[in-house]
Amino acid sequence: MVKVSRLVFFILLFVTWFGYVRCKTDTQELFHRSSDSIHLQSSKDSVKNSEEESFEFRAEVQRLMNIIIHSLYSNKEIFFRELVSNSADALEKLRFLSLTNRTLLGDESVDNLKIQIDFDPENMTITIEDNGIGMTKQELINNLGVVARSGTLNFLEQLKDQKDSSLIGQFGVGFYAAYLVADKVSVISKSIYDKAYVWESNADKTFTVKEYVDQSIGRGTKVILHVRQDSTEFLSEHALRQLVDKYCRFITFPIYMKVESSVSDEETLEEEEEEEATLDSSQPKTKTQVKNVQLNEQKPTWLKDPSEVKEDEYKALFLSLSPYSKNYLTKTHFRAEGEIEFRSILFVPERLPFDFFSEESEGSPIKLYLKRVLVSDKFAKDALLPRWLSFVLGIVDSDDLPINISREMLQQSSIVQLIRKKLIQKSLEMIRNLATSDEVESSSSGHRGINSAKSSNYSQFWKQYGKYIKLGVIEDSEYRKKLVNLLRFQSSKTNEHDPNDYTSLKSYVARMKAGQDVIYYLAGESGASVRKSPLLEQLQAKNFEVLFLTEPIDEYLMQTLTEFESYKFIDVSKENLRLGDDEKAIRAKLSKAKKQFQPLIDHLEQTLSEHVTRVKVTSRLVNTPCMLVSAEGGYSANTERILRAQALANPEMFSFYSPKKVLEINPDHTIIKRMLQFVKKRKGKKEKDDISLMLYELAAISSGFQLDDISGFSQRMLKVISLMLDNEKVFAQDFSTINEEEIQDNHGGNRERNEEKEQTGDSLKNEIFDTVDHEEL
Repeated sequence: MVKVSRLVFFILLFVTWFGYVRCKTDTQELFHRSSDSIHLQSSKDSVKNSEEESFEFRAEVQRLMNIIIHSLYSNKEIFFRELVSNSADALEKLRFLSLTNRTLLGDESVDNLKIQIDFDPENMTITIEDNGIGMTKQELINNLGVVARSGTLNFLEQLKDQKDSSLIGQFGVGFYAAYLVADKVSVISKSIYDKAYVWESNADKTFTVKEYVDQSIGRGTKVILHVRQDSTEFLSEHALRQLVDKYCRFITFPIYMKVESSVSDEETLEEEEEEEATLDSSQPKTKTQVKNVQLNEQKPTWLKDPSEVKEDEYKALFLSLSPYSKNYLTKTHFRAEGEIEFRSILFVPERLPFDFFSEESEGSPIKLYLKRVLVSDKFAKDALLPRWLSFVLGIVDSDDLPINISREMLQQSSIVQLIRKKLIQKSLEMIRNLATSDEVESSSSGHRGINSAKSSNYSQFWKQYGKYIKLGVIEDSEYRKKLVNLLRFQSSKTNEHDPNDYTSLKSYVARMKAGQDVIYYLAGESGASVRKSPLLEQLQAKNFEVLFLTEPIDEYLMQTLTEFESYKFIDVSKENLRLGDDEKAIRAKLSKAKKQFQPLIDHLEQTLSEHVTRVKVTSRLVNTPCMLVSAEGGYSANTERILRAQALANPEMFSFYSPKKVLEINPDHTIIKRMLQFVKKRKGKKEKDDISLMLYELAAISSGFQLDDISGFSQRMLKVISLMLDNEKVFAQDFSTINEEEIQDNHGGNRERNEEKEQTGDSLKNEIFDTVDHEEL
């Protein structure tokens, strides 16, 4: 009993202790929560009661200068463009202010304003000097000592209501491009309002400004670059000429450079002749002469009104843009206004360079200028013009392009699209005018094509750039309708002896036969080979015109261009070609012929099962015994030829889209008739199979397909040649067979003579077939 009482006592004691500890813990947690809440509220009250302070961002000057010098620009030669642009701005400021204050020019005139370039290889310096507005001491400190402060921009702000100014700078960092090639820069400047001062810096944290020792110098600014060892390539006349030619050719003010040249020293020669010197006087004596030569004599032609520009000026501008072509086919000169304003001149060269399609060729055919200073020509080729207009050369110049801080690219893609759209429209207009002028000339001469007598401008254009127009039709749905009217083709009705004779689709439609509701075309390797294709026989007999497609891109073109003015394009190399005849009569005739030639059809299908999917009689042949055509949806002969030539062709894909062909036989051709008799009468399988295979191979070749077994075909042809040599009577027979029904219908009066001739031919052909035996073939 006592033990139980003790146990109960200890249990009660444990429960009491546990409850005390739990209560204490909860109390402490509640206290801490309340304390945190009070502290948080106190902090909020403290924030509300504290005063707000403002601070300015600060920059590490040394690192900022390194970023500007080494990361802002894409190449070192930009230094020249930036410094010359600054000089041009200084001259422009003076010119503009002199309009209202003539005394600023002193004894000079605006015509005396210039930029002077000098270089000293020995002391490793390049000097760019102008006689512009100059800078005071404070302006040197503010404009050159404060990064991203633009004196030009400030000047423009003061003159924002006046538009007669062509100032270039706007970011205030262009000057620091000098440190791309120099480790030290000295700027000597004399303002009309102050003494001459020298600003110097090594691109570190500090710069110095002091009075210049020679206060007699004239108004202007001289920038002296102390060139680094890794930039000595710019210390030459040739390098500086190239920079002027590339970036500053069209700057308004003249740019001069002192150039050394060798000239004949005639006075020295005369003295030697008078003194009868012993030296050989026949050797010409020369001396070095220094001349101050203007480097930018070419004026910005595009700023003039087109009516005021002479052809020689256009020619000079074109030659500066095109080192590979001496002439252009056509041009357009225009001014664009609206959301973006710019002036432009576009040219179509007479020919393209040999490496035009090279991946290594860089740059855009369109050069972009901002106030006559080149922004860039390193755009992608399709940045301002699409691929199908990449042959167009030209210049775009604007006064308000939104460029980035390095002035090497456009900033807003929407502006680029506006410029691009305008350039495309003007390029198409230029090409369309060229085509229209030739069509007018052609129609006045009564010719059906472009020009039969000579190579017209548009025929020259089409030879060079026709594939680009076709590429545009394929790639650009927005301009497809306009481009289709620029397409040109040779056809069965153009002059085969005149390579400059083409037809447009519009002209083709105008010549279509009454009742014709489709446009026929045939693709091949050349116009000459296509003209001889058996696929054209019935079309030509019925006077249907067929377009000839002789370029690899044409196959892709016709996949996109399915119709023109509601007339569908039909490939005559495909089976089931319809020529608008009486379908019932044709079906009845073919049904009858099929029954008659069924033994031959069965034999050919069995023998040629590896090559053709079926054999059928046709009404589309006249003088050819048979031909090979593609099934619906299969590759044409020309497409197969193109795909086979591709280095990365996929054999599996090729075999999928290139199924077995259809062999069509001409039931009216004598060879097919004799072949039927030969198959019926001859018991030997080998000779029948060999002749059938040869017939297929000849059909494939004449239809434009390539043979897989060239060696076997050669051996069979050699056997035939041997047989022909053994039977000389064969050479007297013309094997271009004539349709018997046409002979009877068209030459009824000579029926007996024709039948006699046919019998003679049949007897000769029988001799050939009879000569063939198992051993020879």
